[in-house]
Amino acid sequence: MDHTKWAPELEIGIPFVDADHKVLVSLLNQTEACIEQREETVLLGSVLSALAEYVSYHFAREEKLFEGCGYAGAGFHIKIHRDLETEVLALCRRFEDDPQSVEADEVHDFLHDWLVEHIVGHDFAFRSACIGNEEAIAAAAAMPFFKGGGDKAVTATEWGSLRVLVIDDNPNMLNLIKTILMIGGIEDIELTESANEGLTRLARRQVDVVLCDWVMDDMNGAEFARYAAEMETGAKVVLLTGYSIDVVRQGAAGAEISGYLEKPITATGLLEMLAGLSPPGHA
Repeated sequence: MDHTKWAPELEIGIPFVDADHKVLVSLLNQTEACIEQREETVLLGSVLSALAEYVSYHFAREEKLFEGCGYAGAGFHIKIHRDLETEVLALCRRFEDDPQSVEADEVHDFLHDWLVEHIVGHDFAFRSACIGNEEAIAAAAAMPFFKGGGDKAVTATEWGSLRVLVIDDNPNMLNLIKTILMIGGIEDIELTESANEGLTRLARRQVDVVLCDWVMDDMNGAEFARYAAEMETGAKVVLLTGYSIDVVRQGAAGAEISGYLEKPITATGLLEMLAGLSPPGHA
């Protein structure tokens, strides 16, 4: 099945709205790919969770824009948002109850309906009411995806200098994590499917945080962390695992581990973990 590609005719001309739509299309395509490839449930669950989180975030930003612009059609559009949100959440709940019940065709149809009916139809309807209202656009664009460190809002510009290396032997997990990091405003991202290659990259350039899978073919996450510590690069290592954190913590005893993240991951959970390790603005 061919995945949906972003096209210029889908752009409405409001930068944050178009950027959000590209993220949503990417996450829906990733969901579809994971189903087609019969990926492990923790990965598909992670993608669906990120999709649901970003849907809610995107709708909140659009609704903030409507408020700032005084958009007359806001009430009808917000009702459509709630209906779409309900549909995504129902898909996630159904997956939790029975992972085999979610089909690739269903996700593909949903993506097509979203693009044709919602973006092209309903979103283009508010374009003329909002384009040119820079104050309202800026206020909506500034809404944070999550709060880091108590009540401090983390914007997408504060992690511009953070350098992250991601190591996982599953390319679909790498793609998802890269998407989440970009949602957080992180641009300096390196990906590799090999722990040995990860060590080579650490030796080659400075990295602030390494997100490393626990189970890999060439070595496990604890072994990687021990080798990385010997290199004295200062990089903080976070282990991602489908096992319970208690089990992995025991297996990694003695290794310098800065954090653990259990799969299925969430976008908020991953970014909050990074905020605790390397506060935005202080990378």
